[in-house]
Amino acid sequence: LGDTTGDGKADLIVYSASTTQGFIGLSKGNGTFSFQALSWPAGDDKIALGDINGDGKNDVALYDSASGSLYTGISNGDGTFSYTGYPLDRGYTYVGLCNCSGNGKADLILYNASPKASSSIGVNNGAGSFDFRSLPWGSGYDNIVLEDVEGNGEDDVVLYNSLTGIEATGISNGNGAFTYAKGQFWGIGKILARYGP
Repeated sequence: LGDTTGDGKADLIVYSASTTQGFIGLSKGNGTFSFQALSWPAGDDKIALGDINGDGKNDVALYDSASGSLYTGISNGDGTFSYTGYPLDRGYTYVGLCNCSGNGKADLILYNASPKASSSIGVNNGAGSFDFRSLPWGSGYDNIVLEDVEGNGEDDVVLYNSLTGIEATGISNGNGAFTYAKGQFWGIGKILARYGP
């Protein structure tokens, strides 16, 4: 869910990886949606919404874990998107968009939980592309939430491993890096919930 048209109402995006067909439901403001087919790059199995260009409309990031292809779709404000492709490493299990740098333009978070953990942030350079750097997250996290836990306008990260029950929080430094709090035991088998689009 996210406001892709800039009218203040959250729209709904639905995608089938098996058919590579995407649909967007534009909110009518009464709990119903007007659906239309999306032109969608084939094979993408990870989807994230966020305002990449800072125009107040949610854009989309699409990632194909098998090929490593990433596409960003900039919202045209009418339920359609204009796509740009980026070649990345294969196998990321999580893709998210966040305002981690606090500049109002979404940054890209990539994480591969196993077998060899790897995580990266793509800091939005404001010119329509990302400057990538690695993050020291370690392995096994299967719940990731990107939200502003400090209230300073920069999204932070909460990582949780449901098998071990260990949680870690990374406070954004505003430059693509995080300061991490000591891990806490939250209990095994939890699921982190996220409020908002």
